[in-house]
Amino acid sequence: MGFVVIDGHPYVFVANLDGSGAQAKEITLKILRKRGLLPCFS
Repeated sequence: MGFVVIDGHPYVFVANLDGSGAQAKEITLKILRKRGLLPCFS
């Protein structure tokens, strides 16, 4: 669970996956990047 603020607009997110916390983190970051809410790093 967390949030980011972009241009003064808060975006809240929650990931609920059984299993690996690392996997949940990677999936969450991928979704946030796809939506333009986090920068993409190579």
